[in-house]
Amino acid sequence: MEIRIQPSEYFMSDPFTITVPYTDTLENMLYAITLTLSNHQVQEMDLFYKGRKLGPMNAKLNTFGLSHGETVELKKAKSYCCVLI
Repeated sequence: MEIRIQPSEYFMSDPFTITVPYTDTLENMLYAITLTLSNHQVQEMDLFYKGRKLGPMNAKLNTFGLSHGETVELKKAKSYCCVLI
């Protein structure tokens, strides 16, 4: 299935399309995205569909209700920091 990727400004890229199997995992889809955005790693990426963050990473794409030609937003992953005292 073809999915249109709409990257945020952080990725400095125009929208693009990837082709992934409907039964593939979210993690594999992110790796497919890194083939286009080669300066970025999977850990920097979060995908959003209809305003909802997609996850977990091992979930199959067909569990999110995605269909051919849909647009998914690619945003910079939030990093969290904690201080242990």
